[in-house]
Amino acid sequence: MRPLALGTVLAATDLRPESDVALETAHRLARAAGARLHVVHADDPTSSAERALSSRQPASARLADSLRRSGIRERDAKVHVVAGPAAPSIRALAELIGADVVVVGPHRREEHANASARLGGTARAIVAGATAPCLAVVSPLRLPLERVLVPIDLSDGARGALLVALSWASALRKGVAPEGNTILTAIHVAGAAQDGQPERTSVLDDELEQLRHDAGSWAGVDIEGMTIVAWPSIAEAIAKCAADRGADLVVIGTRGLPPEEATRLGSVSGAVVEHSPVAVLLVPPSVWKSHDGNGAERASVTETGRR
Repeated sequence: MRPLALGTVLAATDLRPESDVALETAHRLARAAGARLHVVHADDPTSSAERALSSRQPASARLADSLRRSGIRERDAKVHVVAGPAAPSIRALAELIGADVVVVGPHRREEHANASARLGGTARAIVAGATAPCLAVVSPLRLPLERVLVPIDLSDGARGALLVALSWASALRKGVAPEGNTILTAIHVAGAAQDGQPERTSVLDDELEQLRHDAGSWAGVDIEGMTIVAWPSIAEAIAKCAADRGADLVVIGTRGLPPEEATRLGSVSGAVVEHSPVAVLLVPPSVWKSHDGNGAERASVTETGRR
């Protein structure tokens, strides 16, 4: 097993100050991983809000202002202003440049009737239809990573998320320190009265032992597992666990949706984004889908490079 590449980081921005958190996080992430940083804004002529803003100041000038606010120098990033509807244009650019992660920030308040929602329609559409992992942030990602939390249900999607989480934890770990290595915690969320729990716990232990074996000496990450009870909901239980354990990042798999549902996340992954107190990395099916089957194929997902 080799770690998944983190060589190209793409940050999407709508140029509002509130979305600068995505630029700041992407910049820090790229520097920590030694990755190439790309920044994109979609100049959508069909958007009345975008037309009104562009009439006062061109998108390129507003993007330059966003970069300055985020502490990003022109030579630090490749900047893209793409024309067309935001979500498909940004997803197309991500595929074109081989992005290893797409960073998205919080929603525009007027986009959402629910003021507590973390992601607006554009960010959700980017995430739901993306072929690369997407990092959803409402505050800057804490680096280096000390604790990474991965909710798993023992499905192939969860295994894919676990492998991506291990790669991130390894690439962005705190290094050798007196207090120990970066910790990756796989949590199985169980119902309050779930049957067969001992058997499922045994399966989780076996999965993690295989992961430790496959990782060999390259990861430099301590791997542990635990089971928590889904109360009052799975997402809230995960969020509480992340807060209680001081997690820096939550990594979770998404299930993929047809194009007509491309603005909707899966119920669990979407709810985790809304409740999590820290950044959430969403791993789409394209990262792991071709590797379901036997354990060897699943373990080799990190050898595919960018997908």
